[in-house]
Amino acid sequence: MEQENRKKIFSEELNKLRAKDYINYESYESIKSRYLQMCADEEAEKRMNDEQEQKIVQTPEEPNEPKEKTETPQPVKKVKKKKKLSPQQVRDRNVTWVLIIGVLLLLTGGMVLATSNWSTMSAMMKTSLVAGVSGLFFLISWLSGHKLQIKQTAFAFLVLGSLFLPIVVLAAGFFGLLGEWLSLYGEGQYLLGLIGSIICLPLYIFHARRQHSRLFVWFSYLTLSLGIGFLIASFHPPIDVFYFGVVLYNACLIAVYYYLKQQKQWPLFLNEMPIFAQGNLILSTILLLFIFDSPALNGFNVLLTAGVYFAMLFVLNRKEYNFVFTLLFVYGIYQLIEHTDLGPAGLIVYALVGFVFFTLQEFQQDTYLKKAFQLTNAFVTFCAFIFISFKGTQLMFDSDSWILFVAYLLIAINYLALTHISTYKFFRVLATFFIVVAGMQPMTWMYDDLSFNTIGFHVFILGTLLFFGGFYFNEWKFTKKIKNTSLVFGYGLITISLLVFYLINHWIELSILLLLTSIILLLSKRVMKAKGNRDLLVLAAPILWFLAGAALYPELVQMFEGYESQFGRPFHLSIVGLVLIGVSVMLSKLKQSQLGNFTFWYGVGSYAIAALLLIIQPVHDGIRTLILLVAIGIAYVAVQRLKDKSTWVIVSLLTLATYISTVDMLVQPSNEWFHILLVSGAALLIVISRLIPKKLHVLQESYFYLAHVYLPLSIIVLDHFSFNFELYVIALVVYVYSIWTRNQIIEKYYYLYASFISVFFIVYSLIREFYFNLEAGPYALWLTSLIVFGLWFITYHNWKARIKWFFIPLSLLSVFAITQSWEMSVQHIFVGATSLIVLSLFVMYRSHWHMLSFLPLLALFDVVEKLQLDGQTLVFVLSGIGVLSALVGYFLYEKLYDPDKKVTITYKVDWYSMVALVFILV
Repeated sequence: MEQENRKKIFSEELNKLRAKDYINYESYESIKSRYLQMCADEEAEKRMNDEQEQKIVQTPEEPNEPKEKTETPQPVKKVKKKKKLSPQQVRDRNVTWVLIIGVLLLLTGGMVLATSNWSTMSAMMKTSLVAGVSGLFFLISWLSGHKLQIKQTAFAFLVLGSLFLPIVVLAAGFFGLLGEWLSLYGEGQYLLGLIGSIICLPLYIFHARRQHSRLFVWFSYLTLSLGIGFLIASFHPPIDVFYFGVVLYNACLIAVYYYLKQQKQWPLFLNEMPIFAQGNLILSTILLLFIFDSPALNGFNVLLTAGVYFAMLFVLNRKEYNFVFTLLFVYGIYQLIEHTDLGPAGLIVYALVGFVFFTLQEFQQDTYLKKAFQLTNAFVTFCAFIFISFKGTQLMFDSDSWILFVAYLLIAINYLALTHISTYKFFRVLATFFIVVAGMQPMTWMYDDLSFNTIGFHVFILGTLLFFGGFYFNEWKFTKKIKNTSLVFGYGLITISLLVFYLINHWIELSILLLLTSIILLLSKRVMKAKGNRDLLVLAAPILWFLAGAALYPELVQMFEGYESQFGRPFHLSIVGLVLIGVSVMLSKLKQSQLGNFTFWYGVGSYAIAALLLIIQPVHDGIRTLILLVAIGIAYVAVQRLKDKSTWVIVSLLTLATYISTVDMLVQPSNEWFHILLVSGAALLIVISRLIPKKLHVLQESYFYLAHVYLPLSIIVLDHFSFNFELYVIALVVYVYSIWTRNQIIEKYYYLYASFISVFFIVYSLIREFYFNLEAGPYALWLTSLIVFGLWFITYHNWKARIKWFFIPLSLLSVFAITQSWEMSVQHIFVGATSLIVLSLFVMYRSHWHMLSFLPLLALFDVVEKLQLDGQTLVFVLSGIGVLSALVGYFLYEKLYDPDKKVTITYKVDWYSMVALVFILV
């Protein structure tokens, strides 16, 4: 009982809300259905809980077992069971499908017959064929209902047969079976329509009452209205008489409705009459348009009908009539404007249509209708814009083109008004879009010569005005909502104008507009609130300054002959970079640090591009050197700001590039000093590194190491195996200096060995220069080995340890080169090889490299072989060498093998005695 009372109270309160129009019909139905669903769920849950409690009570508890807590059962979800058809329903379904397939086959056959033989058939045959189809449907309907007892199938075929009846009448009139006067195009065409209505109406009424079908009720009403319309039209009255007759018929319908309602007769027809009476207005309007060809008057009548539906929208509270009213109103306006002598001014009337819907929504209290009229206004106005644009193409360049401007301006004002009263964001976009469209229209009558140049300026001015009027100074409450969209469209128009000038190659105009655009960006920064957007604008402004400067290059090339060949793009971009750096200094003084910082780095970037372009674009030697010289200072300042130690190498690289460019500018490549000066660049870098203060230690190191990278590369590239003596002297000086100034052991090793290699090339080049025909390689290796040994001999212990690692491999290599030489004399081979073998054995012994002493000893075999001695002399010499080697081993080593536990290479092995045995045995 409690649940029923709650339902009753809720239903009464909900009905009050609906009756007083606090909620619409959709909300009423939604709330009611959800409440009933909630009640059903609660009843199901309560029922399941009761069942669970009954089960617990019926189950006896065990005395020794603890009581278990009973869990509250969860509500079971209702499983929707698939509905099972009864045998009779299955039979009806199968029979229905058989009938449908049979009818489809029959219709297909009939269609094939008609299409293949239609032209050969007589008019009577064609009409009979259509009538036969209608009769077939009636026959199938009768069989399905009376014999097969399938009511739904019978009703479906009954509807099809009923719909074919008026088609039979139309076919008879179309083919002229009733005479020319009573044909579809004769003077009695309306009487033919009346005859068709008289034939169909009784049948529709009979089936409506017999089948209790609302569909046949509507067929009856439609047939009656069409019959009355054709009856009045058959007398060919004037339009006002016809309209009066239609109104009189509608009044009679209402009178009959009230009379039959009191008599309580024909309830099936009476229930549908109020709804049909509303739809009959549209049908009457259609008949008026069909019968009388007066578009302007028809448009006025359509507008009157739209007004009736607008009234019914509020009287009957049927909100769906909003769509009917809109369609009728728009169509009526179209008919009225297109068929009256308004001329181009009609376009303005089209633009004003949206204001009608704007006014209607202003007087609405219902939220649904208010939003509906707003959206309708937007849609209708957009369609009006498309139609106006299509119709206005012929006015584009005429004297009446100002009408298009007014029309577009009215559309823009309409959308502005919608933006102010609505929360739909796309209204803001459309409002700004139509402002732009209206602003573009004056181009057709403002300029005598419309060119790309004038279009570009007009678009830029329009974008600027939109920026200032719609964004920067826009604080008016009616237009404030379009601030952001005005900014976006303004930027877009300015960008388009810049692209136009770029494509038509008007560089001066492009440069000026880029500068003006940068000012607009900086002004935007003052208004924007988001920090990210402000930073982005500050970042973009120097880019525009750079582009403005770069855009002047093609213009300067055309103005000044030789500007491209002598100065080129590198010089131009370097000037742009210097200007930007200067501007950054001024901005920093004006306390615009962020903008100044970005501008500085864009200036550095511009200058860096200029320096890189020197690689691929030739310019005058003096200009190139000047650019690189200034680049050193810019790089120095930039690296200091960057505070990244790894970037100091850029300064040293630019210094080296400046030196190379200066040498190339002052000395011809054919001059003998050219290569010497280029290689001397390494020495210059060493000197500069020495002059740099110690507080700039990283810069010092970058110069120093760059010198040692550049030195071997420059010699390899410039020498070309000509072995220029002076180049290697420079290298020797640099390496010797580096040995005494560096503290790292690994560096000392590197520079020491590099200096020994330089000594070899010096000796080699001197021998080639003074003894051209002499094989220089073995002699250079022998002399270099002697020089290295001399250094080893006179230096202290630490240096001896460093030099021996180079001397021993060098001496063994020299022995091999000497013994393999084909140009050295036997005496020179013996002296050179023997001396190096003795010296290497001496160094190995003093260095305790006993394990490796067999290598120079075995090299004696090659030396003896080169002497080319006869048999006895060879035996004597080998025996003498063996005896001498054995004596040396006897005096130097106490044991044949005495291992050292620390280092393998220092094991004491008497290779002299072992090799002596080999010499004696051989």
